[in-house]
Amino acid sequence: MDVFSDGKVISLDDFQSLNIVGDTRGWHSTSPEKGQLNELQALAECLQSGSQWPIPLDQQISAMDICFQVEEQL
Repeated sequence: MDVFSDGKVISLDDFQSLNIVGDTRGWHSTSPEKGQLNELQALAECLQSGSQWPIPLDQQISAMDICFQVEEQL
């Protein structure tokens, strides 16, 4: 995935490396990290402790509403 912004090209390769053309910064990992494990851990903690959901319900509903609106536009 590439993002073009402010004269730079930011390229994410399989969640293992991030290259920024036009800048000296970047990032590299030996294994892909997409955040799924952290998401499941947060959900398990919420269910076990009875604490608040990691993402509030109103934000979940708003995200789905946006998805449905985009689908209608397509």
